[in-house]
Amino acid sequence: MDFSNYMVPAVAVAVYLVCAVIKKFLGENSRYLPLIAGFLGVVFAIWYQGSFGFDVFLSGMASGLGATGIDNIVNMHADDKE
Repeated sequence: MDFSNYMVPAVAVAVYLVCAVIKKFLGENSRYLPLIAGFLGVVFAIWYQGSFGFDVFLSGMASGLGATGIDNIVNMHADDKE
């Protein structure tokens, strides 16, 4: 079974979870979090694929930055409930 179709969402979830832990140490308004998330996305994508190429780089970067966007949406929604 080919799991390559699930790489981008799996990497995004992994980056989101790691960034949630990092936010506890760096604070809520860390300006470096998107940079860290992009880097982690590329690293996780390389690890998941077992190789490096431009397509792996782009999918990893999209996953990492997508995780940052998801985090912002979740935080914005949580702020509205308060």
